[in-house]
Amino acid sequence: MNLPVLVGDLKYVINEPSRLPLFEAIRPLIPLKHQVEYDQLTPKRSRKLKEVRLDRLHPEGLGISVRGGVEFGCGLFISQLVKSGQADSVGLQIGDEIVRINGYSIYSCTHEEVINLIRTKKIVSIKVRHVGMIPVKSSPDEPLKWQFVDQFVSNPGEGKN
Repeated sequence: MNLPVLVGDLKYVINEPSRLPLFEAIRPLIPLKHQVEYDQLTPKRSRKLKEVRLDRLHPEGLGISVRGGVEFGCGLFISQLVKSGQADSVGLQIGDEIVRINGYSIYSCTHEEVINLIRTKKIVSIKVRHVGMIPVKSSPDEPLKWQFVDQFVSNPGEGKN
C-alpha cells in the first residue's frame, strides 16, 4: 500500500477545513498495520484552543504574518512564523486559526479590523485552534481555495505583523 500517494490523492478531495474530519472517517478503512503511517501523513485539526500572550512592542515584532478575514470568506490564519521568534517560541504554528484576540471573537472581523485590534494593547492575548490549512485568495473577487500547510509556499514579499 502506497500511503503517501493515497494521502496525496485524498488531499485533492479533502480540500477545505470543513472536510478535514473525513481523514478520521477514512482511517478505519486503512489496514491496521498501516494506520500509524497514515496518522503521520494526515493533517490533524485540533479541537483544543490554545491561548498565548505576545509582547507587541518586542523589537522583532510578534513574529507572525496572517491572512484571511471576513472579506475573504474565511477566518484569520497564521501564514508565516519568524523562526525562533516570539510566536514560534510560544508554540504557534502555520495553519493555526486565530479565534480570539484580547478576549474578543474575531469571527466577523475584516483583516484590517483584526490588525487594529492587535495594536490596541501592549500585551496581545491570542487564542488559536490548529487547522493545518491556509486560505489562498489574493482578492475578494477570487474564489477561496485552501492549501495544506505541508504544501504551502509563502510569498517572500509578505510582511509580518
